[in-house]
Amino acid sequence: MKSMVLTAGLAVAIGFSLPAYALEDSKTGLKVELGSDFVVKRDATQDASYDVLFDVDPSSGKPRPVGTPRHLCGVSFRAAPENARFTQEQINQMTSSEAWNMVARRSISATIDLETEEPLHADGIVGVIFTGIPKSGSDRKNVRLIMSLVQTPRGGTTVTCASTKADFGKVTRIFHAIQKGVTPPR
Repeated sequence: MKSMVLTAGLAVAIGFSLPAYALEDSKTGLKVELGSDFVVKRDATQDASYDVLFDVDPSSGKPRPVGTPRHLCGVSFRAAPENARFTQEQINQMTSSEAWNMVARRSISATIDLETEEPLHADGIVGVIFTGIPKSGSDRKNVRLIMSLVQTPRGGTTVTCASTKADFGKVTRIFHAIQKGVTPPR
């Protein structure tokens, strides 16, 4: 009997330590579904800038995170109750406008020297992808960031990855794979 309890306890412990390839936040509906090439974990850190954050890393552990984050990429969601009065089509029209992109650029450029901007079209949602260099940090010239922003009637979803300049091409491919696996709350 004692060995059954130990075996059951070990099975439970192993079950909780296995990597997840897909997670969904039951409160917000943010979902990340990736293959076994990735490990997805919910970040328990509380921060006013988001309601939920998932950390995403390649299961190989490479490339390694740079800068202050402990993870290569992050997927976050922040509710925006003011969006609820708009349809997705109306939000898409707003996020496609130069005025919205100018506000987004201004906000992001407070902490990042922006290098590129490109439109994002995914599953009926229009957003934007930015790349850039952080404005702070001792090794900032060697760090590159890629970030997407999308809005839905429920709020804003962001996918962000950071890497060394040398690994940026590889991380950009990882970013796009993650972006395709994200389902923003609608």
